[in-house]
Amino acid sequence: STRKESSAASDVYKRQQSAVSDAILDSVIEDVIPREEVNDLCMIILLWISPECVSEPDKKDLYRTNYEATKIAIKRAMNDEPTIDELIANRKKVWHQMYHPETGESLWD
Repeated sequence: STRKESSAASDVYKRQQSAVSDAILDSVIEDVIPREEVNDLCMIILLWISPECVSEPDKKDLYRTNYEATKIAIKRAMNDEPTIDELIANRKKVWHQMYHPETGESLWD
């Protein structure tokens, strides 16, 4: 039913939100994000969840993978990884697996 699916999706998103907020705070505690810069930074974090995760979520794994991915992304961003020069050099060589801009195809289709 739609209500059951909505409840399962809500449960998944709660774990994602918790994982992201914990990863951000832990990054401050571990000085990956300098405490004195916290109020000057803005983070935009987008998480994608496979529909299969909503129907049969492994709650601990969902939290763990989102937490770890967020911590890795924050650390890389704070270390300027990849560099802007690397991004520019690879602009037309690397695409996100969800969408190829030249073909319009997704590796997930």
